[in-house]
Amino acid sequence: MSTNKRLMSVMWELLDQMLETPDLAEANSGALEILIRTMNCEAGALWLLDKETDRLVPVFQSGTVKLADVSVENGLGVEGSVTKNGKTMII
Repeated sequence: MSTNKRLMSVMWELLDQMLETPDLAEANSGALEILIRTMNCEAGALWLLDKETDRLVPVFQSGTVKLADVSVENGLGVEGSVTKNGKTMII
């Protein structure tokens, strides 16, 4: 399958997930699982920026590492670099 067709297929799957799930937390969690499976990753996390503290906090995760008490200063690390610069990174 070409990259464009694969991307389109994943986008439709994500859209279906978001539309079929009335609960935002469940929809985001399901979307993360779709992305992890699609990218063939061992783990993943969805981080949100707390504008009051200027720190990123994980709101959903999948994998063996527990991030519940972790936060990252905006601009530091991979997560902070992406949010500060607005440029996607694949590692």
